[in-house]
Amino acid sequence: SSLREDVRNMLTSRPWIVMGAEGPLVDALHARIEAMGGRVASLVSGARFGWIGEGRYRVRPDSREDLEAALVAVAAGGGLPPRVLHVGSVTGSAGPHNSAEAFEKAAASGFWSLVALSQAAYDLGVSNGLDVVVVADALARLDGEPGVRHAEKAAVLGACRDIPLEIPRLAMRAVDVPCADGADVPAWIPDALIREAVVVGAP
Repeated sequence: SSLREDVRNMLTSRPWIVMGAEGPLVDALHARIEAMGGRVASLVSGARFGWIGEGRYRVRPDSREDLEAALVAVAAGGGLPPRVLHVGSVTGSAGPHNSAEAFEKAAASGFWSLVALSQAAYDLGVSNGLDVVVVADALARLDGEPGVRHAEKAAVLGACRDIPLEIPRLAMRAVDVPCADGADVPAWIPDALIREAVVVGAP
């Protein structure tokens, strides 16, 4: 479904950050926000902070310093604090899950990434009004839903609960999405995530 006009208007009211592993979901969200007239920066995982191209940066996802540098770049235009779509806990069904290796990887791209982002925003004075939607796949399983739950991602729920208690006026909430393993992201997923961010977190 397409985004309504009121959602489009809220979409352009503040800058956006899309943060996660390089891949089709980050690309789809970036393209969708940009197409709707939003100002967006993508932060994709890498070994060190660096500029990739227009509106795109590489960061260590759990590095306070890298995320501080990225926030400075995003905030250069001034205005309201950004909305963040944090998709570092969207991995698909492939790869290790529910293992010690999976917990270690998930902590860096999930829990510790959220801690680093929040600390960087607080240090820069942009945590007041920062709105973070934390997206994970296979975070929970409803009755009758196929597939397995990725237990290693559960720590992001604790981050979403505890970080706003430590940093008032910073909003953080988790959204669970189904695993989408194809090369293309179903169009409804970016639209649903953008709608969630602008409607629930609207100023």
